[in-house]
Amino acid sequence: MQAKAVLARWKQSPTRLCLDLRPAAAYQTRHLVPSTNIPWQQITQRCAELPPKNVPFAIVEPAHFRGECVPWLEERGWQCPWVFCDDDEELWTADTTMVEHGPPSQRWLLFQPCPFLARHIDLIESRLNDDGKKTCLDIGCGSGRDVAWLMASKGWHVYALDSSNGAVERTQALAEHMGVKDHLVKTMQAKVMADGGWKSFDETKGGEAMSLSKEQQYSPGMPADLFFRDKLGCNQFDMVVTIRFLVRSLLPQLPNLLKPGGMLVISHFVDDGVHEYDQPRKSHRLQLGELAELYGQRKDLEILVDVIEEIEDGRPVNSIIVSTTC
Repeated sequence: MQAKAVLARWKQSPTRLCLDLRPAAAYQTRHLVPSTNIPWQQITQRCAELPPKNVPFAIVEPAHFRGECVPWLEERGWQCPWVFCDDDEELWTADTTMVEHGPPSQRWLLFQPCPFLARHIDLIESRLNDDGKKTCLDIGCGSGRDVAWLMASKGWHVYALDSSNGAVERTQALAEHMGVKDHLVKTMQAKVMADGGWKSFDETKGGEAMSLSKEQQYSPGMPADLFFRDKLGCNQFDMVVTIRFLVRSLLPQLPNLLKPGGMLVISHFVDDGVHEYDQPRKSHRLQLGELAELYGQRKDLEILVDVIEEIEDGRPVNSIIVSTTC
């Protein structure tokens, strides 16, 4: 009765997330609903797909790795209070409404994008011009979860940039693992220079941002519109997203990368005068009202949302959505 009892408790959990660690072939034969398949041998390369560490989830572990999976995950901070083993037939028969046979009928994600983006995506999409394919430019894509969510859940086509080669590679891998790589139009390792211009790393000798010499870091870059047209083949997008990434010389340029009626989404740490925290340092934080003042003075822009809120660890961020006039 153990599997049945654990299944009942998991079914009552508010998030009801499940990580299936079996080989893909076993998952395609039968699986819990909902669940996400990441084979155990791939887990170290695909940690970016796991939930936040404060969100508990169930796991289905392969019988031949019984006892290995939970300790590995819990040692790294994840919470797995519900554990099933694939050779327990009671798991597959206790509640047939929670079992799907054959390939999954839909894709379930363990992770969530930036909460601000997720909360306002319906507003964003309702305001866009309906001209077919929706395109997004993510500047500072990090692990790629925001764009992966846009591609998998919302059907967006994405261009993703980051100064870190590792971030670009993680974004590419995430899109491939999730089966949405056809929607990942272009990824590129690129950096905003001190003058607000851009350079891609095929124009430098380094590769990683830290390898740029001081002279290279302060050398002029290519203007944004020319850079994106040259490197991406596109310099206007339905949405431009930049989350936890701040280069002040870039901020005035961002609306120019939007199509008429396009949406700019920015969410970054703010020095609100209330919260005390170390990272990022004060010079790398927004000031109160900085974004509203910058974009509010332009007659071709409309600020739709402007809030200050706390992220999971309690640090404050200023999040804003700005629309260009049609």
